[in-house]
Amino acid sequence: WERGANENANGLLRQYVKKGTDLREVTDEDIQFAQSRINNRPRKCLGFKQPAVIFKEIMAA
Repeated sequence: WERGANENANGLLRQYVKKGTDLREVTDEDIQFAQSRINNRPRKCLGFKQPAVIFKEIMAA
């Protein structure tokens, strides 16, 4: 199950950084954009909540 989660995360990231891209050319802004989009995407395993929302709820507890 861990490999599946890792492969899914890689697939989400590949939407923003295509395979074969020279990572030296990826800017901090590109990474921030991808991170924001991924963390604000609803997930079925979280009851269709966003990971960022769940993280904030946990931190507030």
